[in-house]
Amino acid sequence: MNEQQEHAMLLSTDPDYGKGDKPIVGIIGHGRMGTAVERSLVPHVDRFLCDPKYNITIDQLCEQEPALTFVCIPTSNEDFSSTIDAVLKLIRQTKSGVILKSDLPMETLTALLETLHADAALGRFIYAPDLSSDINTSHDYVNPDYIILGGLQESCEALMDFFAYNSYLTFPKDKGAVHICMPVEAQVVYQGIKAYLNTKTVFFAELSKVISGMELVGVNFPMTARAIVVDHRIGTTDWSGAGTQDTSALSDLVRQHSGHLPLLETVLKLNAKGDE
Repeated sequence: MNEQQEHAMLLSTDPDYGKGDKPIVGIIGHGRMGTAVERSLVPHVDRFLCDPKYNITIDQLCEQEPALTFVCIPTSNEDFSSTIDAVLKLIRQTKSGVILKSDLPMETLTALLETLHADAALGRFIYAPDLSSDINTSHDYVNPDYIILGGLQESCEALMDFFAYNSYLTFPKDKGAVHICMPVEAQVVYQGIKAYLNTKTVFFAELSKVISGMELVGVNFPMTARAIVVDHRIGTTDWSGAGTQDTSALSDLVRQHSGHLPLLETVLKLNAKGDE
């Protein structure tokens, strides 16, 4: 394995690769996240949507020789095999750069990275976990407050250039809000943020109980909570407690550590009790 193979570029420069006059961007999984990615692309970008509901397979996508592919397969059922299979098929059967938007547990991501390293394909892969809300995914995706890109520096910079010229995505004004790192670090950053927001939601749920006993003296929870969250150190999201919490990131962090993590373990227990 030589240096050039190990650091293969995100976008192929092979003039014989690709069909048609314009590069094709593939999107695997046209659900909430896949739809957000597809809508973010400007009109001149040729898309190829791959999803069982359209009877379009990954093999058909590979035949189109895509330049870049976003893997957005939902993993809510904890079946990660289809996501891994999609990434490896793209790496091995095409020259496409692969942007993974699907959530993966740490051990699954680590195993995938080891395979990519053996295939000398790390330069063609970026893990880009997304913190867009379930309610406003398309809006949040193109107007992010924070971007995490896990991959080689030159690959991430190539993806940023692609976004700048081919999408409506607006980069955060604070350059520090675009965090480029290696894929495993991107996973820790992503899970750390989600775990903190889980903890924050539990805190406000308990604060609501405290304030509910103060209504007779004129204390109202929504009004009081909104006054608290406008402090920039706290942030305006994840305080209402509405809906079921996704604690998969929190669980994964706890699972990675062999010792006792009292705060995180307590949040998991409280959330589980709330689901009963």
